Amino acid sequence: MYVLFVYVVRQFTIKKVSGIMARKTVIDQVLDVEGFLCPIPTVITSKVMQGLEKGKTLKVITNDITTKKSIPALCADKGYILLNIKEKDGLLYYIILK
Repeated sequence: MYVLFVYVVRQFTIKKVSGIMARKTVIDQVLDVEGFLCPIPTVITSKVMQGLEKGKTLKVITNDITTKKSIPALCADKGYILLNIKEKDGLLYYIILK
């Protein structure tokens, strides 16, 4: 399992962004985990959120519909604030505040 996770980590995309606004919310990082299936998008989101400073935001992009339950559950469990969920053209977009 550990070897698989290390392999997967090298394929997703994290972008540090400054100045991009999403409905008046500044996005600090973008995590694109499109194409990965459960539980990988939620696990990677959790790891990236752990590395963010308090008050920073993460935008997650995925096509895994199971994240409709797992990402809000992650936020509730860890005390993150889920600012926005948007679904468009088969993709889900989450904005999470740490």
